[in-house]
Amino acid sequence: MCGKINSVLCYFCERDALIKLKLLQSYCSDFYGSVLWDLSHASVEDICIAWRRGLRRVWGLPPHTHSALVAPLCGLLQLKVELACRCAGFITKCLCSANQTVRSIATHGVYSQRMRSPVGRNAKRIAWIRAEAQLSDTDYDKLKVISELLCVQHH
Repeated sequence: MCGKINSVLCYFCERDALIKLKLLQSYCSDFYGSVLWDLSHASVEDICIAWRRGLRRVWGLPPHTHSALVAPLCGLLQLKVELACRCAGFITKCLCSANQTVRSIATHGVYSQRMRSPVGRNAKRIAWIRAEAQLSDTDYDKLKVISELLCVQHH
């Protein structure tokens, strides 16, 4: 992932920050198979760190910019929230599947084997991520103002 981000940002280094952001989203945020990842695994945080570093480079933000601010400043969800949303959609589809086998395995993973199965751990993790990702209207307004100032700075 670091290589993809670096390639996109180096190749398009002369472009506007908004264009680089769109390119980064298009070429570096596919995360195929992420709905099956164990979101509590340490390597997921490593991917989130690499993503935030890429976003900081797009906008020219200092490396010590607080990690919770980077994605919202770009008008994006934090990557861990994005991954949780994708995973939540997958789990919901599995729980509502017309296929009895898929539905029963998902139900067993979420309700019976919660911490022993990746699906169950992810369901629990999604609840935690959802709770910590909620922004107040005031915080959202502050981030929106900062984001607009960044856009003005790069035009």
